[in-house]
Amino acid sequence: MKAMIEGVSLLLKLYHNTTSMQRINAGIPRAYPECPQNVPLDSPASIECVIRTFTLTLYHPSSTCAMGKAEDPNSVVDSQLR
Repeated sequence: MKAMIEGVSLLLKLYHNTTSMQRINAGIPRAYPECPQNVPLDSPASIECVIRTFTLTLYHPSSTCAMGKAEDPNSVVDSQLR
């Protein structure tokens, strides 16, 4: 979590301190009722809340093909992934 907070904090600094980001008004909107409203948006507590509230996982199954010899009718690929 510490690394994620530091990463988002760095991004927020870039948003606030670079001309190109200021030009497009980049940043995180304060539209998170689950998160504390009485602390600055760039505070560690606020960033952690946004991360915990809106971070998702993606599940992608992999390595599910049966490996085996060419004559094995149940195998999909061999040890060379052919």
